Amino acid sequence: MSWNDLVPDLHALDRGDAEAAERIRERFSRRHAVLVSDMSGFSRITQRRGITAFLALIERMRQLCGPCVEAAGGRVVKAEADNLLAVFPTPDAALTAGLAMHAACMADSLAREPDDQVRVCLGIGYGDLIDIGDDVFGDELNLASKLGEDLADPQEILLTPAAAEPVTARLEPYGPESHSLLLAGLHLNYWRIAV
Repeated sequence: MSWNDLVPDLHALDRGDAEAAERIRERFSRRHAVLVSDMSGFSRITQRRGITAFLALIERMRQLCGPCVEAAGGRVVKAEADNLLAVFPTPDAALTAGLAMHAACMADSLAREPDDQVRVCLGIGYGDLIDIGDDVFGDELNLASKLGEDLADPQEILLTPAAAEPVTARLEPYGPESHSLLLAGLHLNYWRIAV
């Protein structure tokens, strides 16, 4: 499936066809856990070492993190710039992948200088998404993106309440903290763990 498969119903929805939204949900809606990763240090490293050095870090991040997603039963939907977007059948699988991603990046960084270390920030959500194969859309994706790209620090995983609730017991060893804030007019509740 692709965007083109969605287009006829989007046009119908735009013309006021009230049933088009239901057709879209029936055909494309899937319940997924969604993980969004963002790399830390882009501006600092690019200023010090140039863009090509950061591009090499992006490729190393993809090589380190992609197998973690697949091993946890997930699918990398897309890799854009220094971000990865992946979906999983459950929040448990997404958390497993996130922990493995951090572990892989930390292990790779042990013998490297700070500007040559891959450091990722992660956000995880869980809910119904519109999945067209090469892209996904939905509220929990938007929240996971805010958490992973805007709020998380390296070696952190931030989870929406919907993603955290099914894995509460797994979060305990990491000292989970509940947070709430207003960001760009959006009220965000989330759980934070540091790994």
